[in-house]
Amino acid sequence: MKKLFTFLLLLVATLSESGEIREIQKLEEVHQYISSPLSNREWILFDIDYTLIESSNPVLQMNTFKVYKDRLHQEKQKLSEVQTDHLAPIVVTAAPNQLTEKDAALMVQKLIHQGATVIGFTALETSEYPDVGELPVWRDAELERLGINFVFMADSRIDFNEFPPYRGTYPLFSKGVLYANSTISKGDTLAAFLKQVEEKPERILLVDDLLENHQTVQEELDKLGISFLGLHYNPPVDSSKQVTDEAWKSTWDSILERLSRVR
Repeated sequence: MKKLFTFLLLLVATLSESGEIREIQKLEEVHQYISSPLSNREWILFDIDYTLIESSNPVLQMNTFKVYKDRLHQEKQKLSEVQTDHLAPIVVTAAPNQLTEKDAALMVQKLIHQGATVIGFTALETSEYPDVGELPVWRDAELERLGINFVFMADSRIDFNEFPPYRGTYPLFSKGVLYANSTISKGDTLAAFLKQVEEKPERILLVDDLLENHQTVQEELDKLGISFLGLHYNPPVDSSKQVTDEAWKSTWDSILERLSRVR
């Protein structure tokens, strides 16, 4: 999750439409790239934070991060290295989540109903944080509240303890969501998951707002001989959406207070 904020500060420009990674600006564009008829041999992996859902606090939304990129950089410069490591989970859990697009949940549930293999895929940690407790438990409740239910192997739990622990926990698969646990790449996490479940899909389609995640997944799937298509979710910036100085200060004061309680 730390790399999320590196991305936000660098603001990676749009991708070329060549190769195995394409840019989309709306989630409905996903349908253009899904095989018809749907096959359970094609897996569709949805990133969660800033792809399907984001904070309901306007200060902590992707569009605001882009509009106020210099101010965001200034806030991050105030943090210690340890605080920076914990920033992303604190931001993600700072307020109730909302859908990035009003039909996001409906689209995911329709794909599942039509027989697609759909999995949630997040870099989020699997440890505990102040005010929310265990992040996977908090995440499950937020997804359910927003109408997103990943059903693939939903009764299974896999702890990937072949990786080094981070804050005492490991990458995890739980309730249909694969957690990379911050320090492990999504490519390595997915490769470990495929090995554990002994599955080899014909193709994997990843919808994610971070280019680096697409690149690490593509690298690992190339090794496994699995076809890959990355859809880089990059909505256009709306500069007309502004936040007040008061809202900005209040939000970041709260973030700093919660960071001070992380152990």
